[in-house]
Amino acid sequence: MRLFSPSTTINMKKLIYIGLFYIFLLQVVKAQKFNINLGRPDPYLELSISNSLIYQDSLWLINMDITRYIPGNYAFFPSIIIINDKGGFKKEIFPTDTILNHYYADWININDKEFNIVGTEYDSANIASFFLLKLNEDLNVQTKLNYKVSRDIGDIKRLKKLPNGNLAFCGLIQNYDIINQKYKEQQAIFFLLDNLGNELWHVEYGDSINDEKFFDFVWDEDYNFYIAGQWLEPYIDGDFQSVLVKVNSKGKIIWDKKYGGKQDLNAWSVINFTKDYTLMCLGGYNAANWMQSYGGLEIGIIDTSGILISDKKYFSFEVDAYDCILDKQNNFICAGQTTEPNGKTNSGFVAKLNQKGDTLWTRNYPLYYQEKKYGQLFYGINNSSNGGFILTGSTRKFEANNLSSQQTWVMKVDSLGYDHISQFPTATHEPGLIQENNIITFFPNPTGGELFYRWKELAPIVRDQWVVYFYDLEGRLVYTHPMSIYNNSIMLQSLSTGVYPYIIKDSKNTFITKGKVVVQNRY
Repeated sequence: MRLFSPSTTINMKKLIYIGLFYIFLLQVVKAQKFNINLGRPDPYLELSISNSLIYQDSLWLINMDITRYIPGNYAFFPSIIIINDKGGFKKEIFPTDTILNHYYADWININDKEFNIVGTEYDSANIASFFLLKLNEDLNVQTKLNYKVSRDIGDIKRLKKLPNGNLAFCGLIQNYDIINQKYKEQQAIFFLLDNLGNELWHVEYGDSINDEKFFDFVWDEDYNFYIAGQWLEPYIDGDFQSVLVKVNSKGKIIWDKKYGGKQDLNAWSVINFTKDYTLMCLGGYNAANWMQSYGGLEIGIIDTSGILISDKKYFSFEVDAYDCILDKQNNFICAGQTTEPNGKTNSGFVAKLNQKGDTLWTRNYPLYYQEKKYGQLFYGINNSSNGGFILTGSTRKFEANNLSSQQTWVMKVDSLGYDHISQFPTATHEPGLIQENNIITFFPNPTGGELFYRWKELAPIVRDQWVVYFYDLEGRLVYTHPMSIYNNSIMLQSLSTGVYPYIIKDSKNTFITKGKVVVQNRY
């Protein structure tokens, strides 16, 4: 008895071939860029990545904070996650023990084979101290130094290596009122260490009434330090002001300045020098009046005496920048988050700024799953090997019984901030350049040379072959490319910077659709 007819067998073979093709296609697409969430093994675990480092060329070293909820208690076991250049998980390492609570705050490359990590450790009496780890190329701990603080809670924000080999980090210390269950007596703190990690001096900035914290710092050629942060008057109508403090090479405070108006929510979270040797400070700005709340990304240009030269704001209800790097043209690429007007959902955010603090472009990265929007943000940004960026942070949603679910979020994007895998970030500062067609979508647009396309339907194999024709603004045909289902990439490096209209036709020369692509050479 024949179970299948010849036509049925042929159709099944087609389905198998189609299935194998799509598996291959997904692997090809996945190899371009990645956007991954490292999962959550149980409902009592929260994961968050603060930043990344290059490790052994093709691997990224990820600094992860893990919070394990134990009924009636908490345990904090940070770890290092190693992933490859396609986002694939390699292994997880726990450099510190899992007996005492630890937090990893920041880390740097000492050289090609050694690393430093700073963080906070709590002893059995829950008293905090800061620590510095030195790891070798195999990520084994070589030395560990602890630094006592004058409060029972501490938090480090930034670690940097100076040109003379010394190390410095900044953050905050505070006490916890067990009876009233609230934090109090918060002060900003800055440590200077020698190249072996021994403390040279530290500065505590603030008083026991108001709250202060340091987020970032830079130094001049005389090793005067300019430290940016926030000053808070902890009352119902208190002020949240950005603060900038200058400390000399001996640890003496030269001056301190506050920026922002009354009832504003201000904080400088990133600071760097411009080419004109002024200070660029970036952070979040939020204000409220009797009608509405508004805010945005604040960019302050300040001279080395603390005088505010210019104050620019990119408004998007509320935006915070947490980390910045410089590209080859000395533009600032900053990562953080933007919050929607309802105050409940936030998206990852990246902005490109020039040396004057002007916004060149911005990108929002909303995350949806099963038609629900998740909260997400970026804590860190790093350069990737191909001219793009690695963004690290976390995603969060709330579950039953008020338990929150937090996963790590790692995204690799190109030099224009586009993710080639799972989403099209909103170009909020380039109106008219991003065009998404109902039939086919090109991305990134603008492109630095390599252009990808995505079909609307999931079965393009049934179509006749399409061809895309690119024209210059004079109407001359400059490039033709067959659109194959086996390769979703078009190389446009030979085209100069400009706008190129395109027309897509099928094999019978029937018009399908049209649009425009912007080529923006990266170098």
